[in-house]
Amino acid sequence: MTDEMPSGASFDPAPAEARIRAAIDNPEGRDRATLSDLDGLIRGGFDEKAAELAALLQEALVKKGGEDLVLDYVEWLIERRRGEPGIGNACEQFLAACFDARRDPTGSALVRECGFTSGQDVPLQEAARRLRILRRLAPGVLCFEKTWGFGVVLGVDALNKKVLVDFEKRKGHRLSLAYAAETLRLLDETHLLSRWHRDPGGMASMARENPGEVVRLALEGFGPMPAAALQDCIIGRIVPAPEWKTFWEAARKELKKRGIVDIPARRTEAIRLVEKRGAFDAAWFRALAEERDMASILDRIESLLRESEPGALDSSARPVLADRLEFVVIGAGMRKPALAGRAVLASDALGIPDSARTLEWIGASLQPDALRKLLLSLPARSVSGMLDLLGRCDAGALASALLANSNQLPFSILNAALSHLGKSGRAAELLAKMKRDSALCEASPGVLLWFARNIDAAVGEGLAQPEILLENILRVLERDDLVSDQLRMKNALRDHVEEHTWMVGAFERVAEGRRKELVARLNSTGAWPPAKRRKIADAIAARFPELKDDVRQNAAPESRPAERLSSFRSLREREAQLNKIVLEDIPANSADIAHARSYGDLSENFEYKAAREAQDLLMRRRAELELLLSQVRGTDFEGAGSGAAGAGTTVRIRHSDGSETLHHILGELDSDEKMGVISCLSSLAKALAGRRAGETAVIPTASGEETCTIVEVSAIQEDIRHWARG
Repeated sequence: MTDEMPSGASFDPAPAEARIRAAIDNPEGRDRATLSDLDGLIRGGFDEKAAELAALLQEALVKKGGEDLVLDYVEWLIERRRGEPGIGNACEQFLAACFDARRDPTGSALVRECGFTSGQDVPLQEAARRLRILRRLAPGVLCFEKTWGFGVVLGVDALNKKVLVDFEKRKGHRLSLAYAAETLRLLDETHLLSRWHRDPGGMASMARENPGEVVRLALEGFGPMPAAALQDCIIGRIVPAPEWKTFWEAARKELKKRGIVDIPARRTEAIRLVEKRGAFDAAWFRALAEERDMASILDRIESLLRESEPGALDSSARPVLADRLEFVVIGAGMRKPALAGRAVLASDALGIPDSARTLEWIGASLQPDALRKLLLSLPARSVSGMLDLLGRCDAGALASALLANSNQLPFSILNAALSHLGKSGRAAELLAKMKRDSALCEASPGVLLWFARNIDAAVGEGLAQPEILLENILRVLERDDLVSDQLRMKNALRDHVEEHTWMVGAFERVAEGRRKELVARLNSTGAWPPAKRRKIADAIAARFPELKDDVRQNAAPESRPAERLSSFRSLREREAQLNKIVLEDIPANSADIAHARSYGDLSENFEYKAAREAQDLLMRRRAELELLLSQVRGTDFEGAGSGAAGAGTTVRIRHSDGSETLHHILGELDSDEKMGVISCLSSLAKALAGRRAGETAVIPTASGEETCTIVEVSAIQEDIRHWARG
């Protein structure tokens, strides 16, 4: 869609001015073309003339004019004076004057419920859309609301600001006018639910004879939606629940044959109609302007970006796109960063200038916590684009936020962050932070996975010492407290490093004098089952024959302490994790599996495979927690020895620069950086184990290792025991 742009040098304003003046004098001659003529004057460089004629047209519309043209003029005015202070109040005053002149108090009352005035936090194009909705409400009008479902309007009570609707799920329900304007979707005669309401028997026959057409009508009426939402839309109205499986299998085959619907592999992604050339017409934009569901708005606009060139859109399309995208940014805000992020990216792709609310959202998203949540919520393919967009707005704030989050990001986002910072020469800062975390044995699974996948660069450029990297990897793989993305990264790290070729290659980089120590550590780790652990050790011994005796010496089942201890607090946390898995996650996963089975053909059923993979992960985590809770005893460490450093002791150490730090060594599951609590299995605790006051120990630091002096070893104090009791 293109729009010819006249230039000031060749454009003759006289014909357009004559048509506008004729329309001002003759109400019957006014229509959308009058507004197009005003646009032509503005594009031709005759802004003052356009403003003068617009004011005259506005005065004429107050006296007499069709309501549709009044609303069209309001939308035109909003677009032309976008961002001007007081424009919302001016629109409301103009509309009130129009309805007062027509002796229509109901119209005046409805205007006040739409959000034109400042302080109501509603985009003005959205306020105009809401007014159109309210003016169309009348007895018999069909509608849909996401909570109550399909409904029939019974009447409007403007005096009490209510609309009465018979919904499927609630008869005679009274909605406030403001809420109705915001959430009701009015249905035309071609909508799936309108056809079902008029002829339920006919739609049931269509479901049996032409199931693909039923799905097409649903997607045409409601826009793109996931399979579960499509199912909710159709079941119970058109197709009985027991017949859904048969219906859906037949519909999918028909739709794939016709090639008019895109059915994604992932069940959570939206099913959408395939846009055909020429489909982005005026009707498409009218439907978009009335769309209220934020995900559907984004799906529609993203399909537009995929199928057309943004530069080919005409001037009437951009206000609709800008309004709907700003609607999503405001509605999603910081609560739903994935939706707001997609909207901001789409605005950027369309070349739409950032509004004040969009700039406010971008600024808030550059805060470390908000940035982490945003990046974790976006599809992987969108992360680089979002980083580039945020970097253009405030490169310094973005770099600082990425540094603050480096130890909490998964591998893919960390990789994207390094790539982005590399464009401005700041990747070294992030790499230095990763190096420091690794040296302090604080690196996350995502950071360690990055080092493991880039081990040549990591070791070659001095970012990680191979022996410390291996110790860090084993430490993370032994942890039982990781959840969500960190647990996923831990499993990915395990899968990567348990390959014999990787482990042998890592040992080749370790100093010869440290290999025996690491073999002993590897053979005693709980990161892998004994059989897998022996295979890895045997592969190392085959590459380094001098280590065979060490492998055999340590090949016996690991010898753990007679009693494994941890605080009551940490044990209760693990018990809560186990209860959630058993009582919530596993039942929900079972329901997902049952639901996925309904799609049939398990050999090509992605939903079923994904649910079964999730089940395997849950069962493995459940078994790990059950074993852990059966082997570890809770304690508050009262009565623990104070002569030598170990579990239940507080150790004060003096560093080489003269500074002193205090560390409370508790059980294997315990860690609290603010309290100074460290696990007895941490690298620092192991380095201090058995040391007494006056002795020295070699401990890990940011630069590698340092020798420190043990100043004091004492039993933990009451405040730490109180923490341990939880």
